[in-house]
Amino acid sequence: MTLMSPLCLSVLFLTLSAVMTDAEAEEAGCDENQFREMQADFSSCTAGYKAEYGEAVSRAEAGDLAEVTCSLLDNMVTVCGQHWTRCHRVEEVEVMRAMFVESIVSKNKDATFNIESCESVRKYRSKTINII
Repeated sequence: MTLMSPLCLSVLFLTLSAVMTDAEAEEAGCDENQFREMQADFSSCTAGYKAEYGEAVSRAEAGDLAEVTCSLLDNMVTVCGQHWTRCHRVEEVEVMRAMFVESIVSKNKDATFNIESCESVRKYRSKTINII
């Protein structure tokens, strides 16, 4: 199973980050440098979990793939997504997490494991429905 490439994650993050105006950045207490730092920290966080995922998959038995994959997704959405709170309001972060989950789901429709059974996917997909 493959998840989004680092390039796809970067494009997604830039898209999600574009929703924030300069005024919103200032309101959140985040200047341009802090915003770039937050983006870098998010990218580093997701890259770290993806590296751990690669190692875990190589050691995992077939039945463990679901647990390993869901752990990756949960960490990327909750732990890495927490970096967004440095420059975005809580409501915006929730929308960004929902968009991030939707993007991951759409990129992994043909994967060997149905990621829609992961807790973070179920949680944020329901929020996406409420946003629309």
